Amino acid sequence: MADDSEIAGVGKPAKYFEDKPDEKGPKLGKDRYAEGWTTKDEEAEKAFIAAGAFKWSSLRRRRTWFRAEWWYWYILAAVIIDFLQPMAVWMREKPVGWMIPIAALIVLSFPPLMGQEVIILIVGIVWGLWIGFGIVTAGTYLGELANYYLFKFWLRGRAEELERTNVNYQALAKITRDGGFPLAFVIRLSACPGHFATAVFATVGMDVFTFSAATLLSMPKQLVVVYLGVLMADDGETSKEEEIANYASLSVIVVVSIACVWYIYRAMRIAKLMIWREKR
Repeated sequence: MADDSEIAGVGKPAKYFEDKPDEKGPKLGKDRYAEGWTTKDEEAEKAFIAAGAFKWSSLRRRRTWFRAEWWYWYILAAVIIDFLQPMAVWMREKPVGWMIPIAALIVLSFPPLMGQEVIILIVGIVWGLWIGFGIVTAGTYLGELANYYLFKFWLRGRAEELERTNVNYQALAKITRDGGFPLAFVIRLSACPGHFATAVFATVGMDVFTFSAATLLSMPKQLVVVYLGVLMADDGETSKEEEIANYASLSVIVVVSIACVWYIYRAMRIAKLMIWREKR
């Protein structure tokens, strides 16, 4: 875990932290205290940091990646894919069959519905990598755009309530307001749930053009799931050169996504601490 000076933002960009401590403001930096800051405040802060810290060492444990309770979902997904595959082949034979998975992706983009990954796998199985990617991009973008307008005009009150009561939502909203398009793009590239991110983007004042650019430019991360579908339907016709190129591209996407997850986690952790200090 990073030390207190790192968490407090010493040496970090000025847009997140004050360069100099305000005499009447919250504690800033290691061994720099506001008037009235007590040992009790310090201990409460350390407890807050420890409670919210992700244990990176857990990634080395097998249980983190393989859990018995997950096998039910793996089996269920396999059964659903096997059941829907003949229907998907039928869709491909129809002139406008590609519109059906697009419509399914739009519907499943609304919380609390889920299952987009199953549809994307089927698209990869039936339409292949690049046509499948185009279908997935269209369905995902239109679904997220519909969610954007839903939260912007009809569920804004609910989103504002979440920002008051949910510290993760509040932290994501804070870094999004401060970071603008670059931060929104990084959030989209990360593993942050699309429903969650879209709700935040819609309620922090982000315009539809910025939202659309961040969403569309981050679509390559969907290639990973599409390609898994392609592998499930692989009949041995893919050349060695194509396989190498595909694996290399997917490896880059995975590495970039992991880096984005780390960056967003770190930024949110700092933002949560600053929010906690303001409330304290």
